[in-house]
Amino acid sequence: MEVYATGPDSEWYAELGVSGQKLTHRWNGTTDDAVASAKTAREIMGNDAKLMFDVYMSWDADVTLKMADALAEFDIYWFEDVLTPDDVAALGELRPKISPINLAGGEHEFGVVGFRDIAEHGAFDIWQPDITWCGGITAGLRICELAQEYGVPVVPHRGGEVWGLHLIAANDACDNLAEMVMGRRDASTDDLWIGNPSIEGSRLSINDRPGFGVQLNDGML
Repeated sequence: MEVYATGPDSEWYAELGVSGQKLTHRWNGTTDDAVASAKTAREIMGNDAKLMFDVYMSWDADVTLKMADALAEFDIYWFEDVLTPDDVAALGELRPKISPINLAGGEHEFGVVGFRDIAEHGAFDIWQPDITWCGGITAGLRICELAQEYGVPVVPHRGGEVWGLHLIAANDACDNLAEMVMGRRDASTDDLWIGNPSIEGSRLSINDRPGFGVQLNDGML
């Protein structure tokens, strides 16, 4: 399946041929640094790549509108976690105002009940449940069923990890898009699991081993 990388290393991601890049941003009173980041990423990743911003609740509605205007030329695919996650009414009001940029979120919901509230308020264009936080695969399947009822695509948070990857591969509610939190080329790696998926030919694939397909690295214990 297609992959997008979360982190700042656009050159590395472009070499790997991934489908997109998610940048991080924290509001500091100006749009300048976000514009500079988007400009650099777009130039390196190319016009066909998806570009996203994860702002981890550091914006408010006014800032989100400013950012949508300032970043309009860079064809941003989504803004993630722009407000506090429980403010679904405000998110539902804000969402159509920044179109065609999508609002994404949902990693902080811990079950299908919270996603029903999200659905009823039209809070997000893209749902992002985290399989390790929302109740596991069973809860993920229920959230996907609800998403299909409302016609909302699902892109699981950290979906490139095996826990989310299996849900993406098995469920039609999920977009063919998996997140890999990659950081920089020279960053240290987590070797806790043996058999983690890796990018090959710009895509991720699931192996045919039992269960999630990974094994605990006993050497790290």
